[in-house]
Amino acid sequence: MKHSDDPGDPQAWMQRARSNLSLAEKGQDLAGVISFLLLLIILLLTLSACQSPAPTAMPPTPSPWPSPVASLTPISIRQPSPTPPPSAIPNSPYPAPQSSFENQKSEIYNLLFSVPIAPDGVQYRGVGVTDSEITGPNALAVLPDGSFIIADLIGNRLLHYSTSGTLLKAFELSSIDVANISDLVAHGPELYLLEVSFNASPPRCRVNRLGPGEAGSWNLLQRYDVLLDFCSEGGLSGIFVDQAGRLLLEIAGGSQVYLLADTNQAPALTPFPTSSAPPPAPQPADGYSYYGRLYRVENGQPGENPRYQAGDVTVQTALSHGLGGFRFLEAFPDGRSYLIRNDVVNDKTIQVDQTVSLIGPDGVQLGVARFPVSESLYYVYRNLAAGPDGAVYGLLPREKTLDVIRLNFFSNLPPLIPTAAEPVISVVSIP
Repeated sequence: MKHSDDPGDPQAWMQRARSNLSLAEKGQDLAGVISFLLLLIILLLTLSACQSPAPTAMPPTPSPWPSPVASLTPISIRQPSPTPPPSAIPNSPYPAPQSSFENQKSEIYNLLFSVPIAPDGVQYRGVGVTDSEITGPNALAVLPDGSFIIADLIGNRLLHYSTSGTLLKAFELSSIDVANISDLVAHGPELYLLEVSFNASPPRCRVNRLGPGEAGSWNLLQRYDVLLDFCSEGGLSGIFVDQAGRLLLEIAGGSQVYLLADTNQAPALTPFPTSSAPPPAPQPADGYSYYGRLYRVENGQPGENPRYQAGDVTVQTALSHGLGGFRFLEAFPDGRSYLIRNDVVNDKTIQVDQTVSLIGPDGVQLGVARFPVSESLYYVYRNLAAGPDGAVYGLLPREKTLDVIRLNFFSNLPPLIPTAAEPVISVVSIP
């Protein structure tokens, strides 16, 4: 799939950022001269102070952020205080998001469970192979009962885990003629799988709608074909089903969304196409529809502040180097919503600072959480999912384990490094 022009894709941001590194290297000589002049000024001031009466001692001013470090490390004891849990919404299926410090390993998240990486278990591909992209489990979904579904790309399975990490079912997707999952989302008890395979005969680009079956299995309810040109050249990132039941195609990380189908319509009597005619072209959608409100991401061009429209309110954020953007995650009946912010940060190595903000109906940032991208073995597009408890969960691939974590929310977070932009969402306009 084409991602080179995707402002919402971290891989694309990294390619753009690397092209600018040579400019930074050219400035190293100038930086050396400036450093020498600063040292000379400090030396002169020190000699002058020796000739003058000592000034009255002033209490030191504490720095609001941690001191610079040579490498990126998880934030520890200098983390801000947790956000007080918002009040529960009457008659809402979503309780208020919570913060927790139960896990001492890292205060920005709680480890729920780990899946070992083993030949007879979950597997990766490309590890240790020169110039090979690492791939493996690539999507996380949460069902209404709080259990987890992981898309096992290499094993071509759906792995169903309990909240405590017990494997409930490993469902073989070959049994319903599905291969090469690119994305996975849950909508109520149903699952929607994006299947893109240009090596199949004929090539496939389609969304498979699954319903729960007996003994933890899944039944194929319907298939929605997508134009092959749309998948190969349209910048297709993933899929989404909003609260209104619209099946959407996410382009450039959700910078554009296209309507593929209305899932409120009854599934077809047969899941297989009845015509060989090409599928109709998806139509542009106006955003994500939740409880009568529209939510829309406007990432724009590199260098522009990304914007997010939540109902009648518009918010924006500043990015460290103008690379990155927003991605929609979830919205609630009272107008609150979860918004993913990706910011490309350059500190000797290029990193992505991925945070999730809880946005109030008035556009105010109520809390913010951070996903530990630097701890992830490879990039996962659908690495975050909101659960029925209102919490945000993450899929974190490591070298020897595949971890499922729960993010903790805080009133504010420091930048990933002192020179980066603070993960803050600010209101641009309100009605």
